Amino acid sequence: MSGKGTRRAVCILGIAIIVSILAAAVPEPGLSRLVSVRQLPAQDSPGQACAWDEPSASNPDLGFAEPVQPKNLFAALLPSAGASFLMAAQQRGAPLEAQNEITRTLDFRTLADTYPTYTSVGVNFETDELVLQDNNLWSTRVFNRLDNTPPSMEITQPKRIIQGRNTLIQYNNGLYIDQKNGDIYSVESDTGDRMTVFARDASGNMAPKRELHVFHRAYAMTIDEERQEIYITEEYPPQILVYRKEASGDELPVRVIKGDHTKLQTPHGIALDLKNRLIFVVNWGQEVDFDGSETMNGCCRNQIYETGRLGTGKFNLPSITVYPLDATGDTAPLRVIQGDKTQMNWPSNLSLDPDGGDLYVANNVNHSVLVFSGLTSQGGNVAPARVVKGDKTGLINPTGVFVDTKHQELWVANLGNSSATVYPLKANGNVAPLRIIRSAPREHVSLTFGRTAAVTYDPNREEILVPN
Repeated sequence: MSGKGTRRAVCILGIAIIVSILAAAVPEPGLSRLVSVRQLPAQDSPGQACAWDEPSASNPDLGFAEPVQPKNLFAALLPSAGASFLMAAQQRGAPLEAQNEITRTLDFRTLADTYPTYTSVGVNFETDELVLQDNNLWSTRVFNRLDNTPPSMEITQPKRIIQGRNTLIQYNNGLYIDQKNGDIYSVESDTGDRMTVFARDASGNMAPKRELHVFHRAYAMTIDEERQEIYITEEYPPQILVYRKEASGDELPVRVIKGDHTKLQTPHGIALDLKNRLIFVVNWGQEVDFDGSETMNGCCRNQIYETGRLGTGKFNLPSITVYPLDATGDTAPLRVIQGDKTQMNWPSNLSLDPDGGDLYVANNVNHSVLVFSGLTSQGGNVAPARVVKGDKTGLINPTGVFVDTKHQELWVANLGNSSATVYPLKANGNVAPLRIIRSAPREHVSLTFGRTAAVTYDPNREEILVPN
């Protein structure tokens, strides 16, 4: 057998071993991971390593006119596709011995953030516990509200962690805590397409009490306890979905707010003002048109929409749109808060002070929390009444906020450094937090991977570029 034939036989044998090991661990949709594989050194002796045959006139099936040598990250990835199987095996819970066998077969490295990235935060008033959503490691973490990580400590350990395949948690982003029974509601923003409900004392790799299949690209949620209704924002197509509070399975919304007149443009955070019967929604500004011809097909987790035409491609300034609490269909907002004075830049979750009426906005890219007052009556290019921002605050890409009226505190989930910080409710300016809960070392800066649909390599700077 020729040297090329020997190398090809070795490659086929290696791939066969990997496939047989993973026969029971086929990856589910949504469980992919970013894996880069370093280029193997050149081998001179036949059979030393699996190598691609160079194209020749006698082997035209390769489809190349000239011999090709690996010159970058992607060429190095080609002969090492088994690395993705290993990550899939880990996610599926394949036996450890199977994972070890794959590891011995492969030569790879993984680029990943091993710490939580916190997207949402809430307080259980009855148990005095803090709940944090982590959409990097796909978990929900529970701490004591008064926990505080001193500078000398690396992290604070949570009391409980809800995490594992049985939990169904994926990219959890929206959080709501039922103050009557302590139930933890979680909605997923990218892959899972579901809302899950866990008991107050849930822990470990346990199944949720209930799951609801929601539309793709849901982001945030809140609940009207008086009318027993769940409100969920969906980024695209931009709409607000309203379900029964006890909805489960493939149950459809009782009503939907959507259409051109709504001015919903990639909606994210949502808050309810039950006293004044208002809905507040924060929008990123990506504009999508509806022409009235959209139809919903099917009833299950992957809803299909025919919107009649694609978006305009316009990116407007972020906004807060205000609707009546019982709005439905193509309802125009009562008011729109939008303009350069608002300081909004990738605004994320919202929280309302039901007593004072102040609306708190987690302002991601601006590393700040914006507080707007008087939104029951004013609109337009409104400046916030207060802004929490500065090097003393510890705010790094804040995406979650929670108003704790019982203790007069403001909690913030920081996506950018694996922490939760708490301030006096009326804080303003460059103020240090009252306490901080860190789940990573002080100097840690999160990778904040999300929707990493592509990757490229800059050979001049020797850098991997990941559009996020």
